[in-house]
Amino acid sequence: MKRPIAFGILILSFDQLLKWYFQTYFAGKRLMLLGNWGFTYLTNPGIWLKKDISDSLMLAIQIYALLVWIYVIFMLRYYNINYRRSIYTDLAFGFFTAAIFGNVIVDRLIFGYVRDFFINPIAVSNLADVSGEIALILVVIELLAYTKSRSFIKVRVPKE
Repeated sequence: MKRPIAFGILILSFDQLLKWYFQTYFAGKRLMLLGNWGFTYLTNPGIWLKKDISDSLMLAIQIYALLVWIYVIFMLRYYNINYRRSIYTDLAFGFFTAAIFGNVIVDRLIFGYVRDFFINPIAVSNLADVSGEIALILVVIELLAYTKSRSFIKVRVPKE
């Protein structure tokens, strides 16, 4: 359990370092590299597609995200005990930790907004956003690579 948390803290630190760098050196600037890909610095006080969100709703989202993270800790432990210890699940948990803490906890609690810097065809995002997507991909890879783990996600309906 130490390895995934340490990896998550490493990715979180890198995410915060990149956010600081782009906040310091790219405020009001835009560097386009290839087509719709590039770098800039933007702040996002709301959530995706909704910029004006109440403080109480934002606090509820933060508490919910923290509870989900705690739940995932228990699920990872259960998976490691009952199925196997996998580099994919360890990395997925590390990336998930960086995603939750990078945007929802650190940025929102300290700054009151999320700092985005990476321009892609869909949106302007940051390393924490990408980390969440990588975590999901790694979980899918684990389910494909280790077929016995698929029973972990099966819904069991009790027989009458």
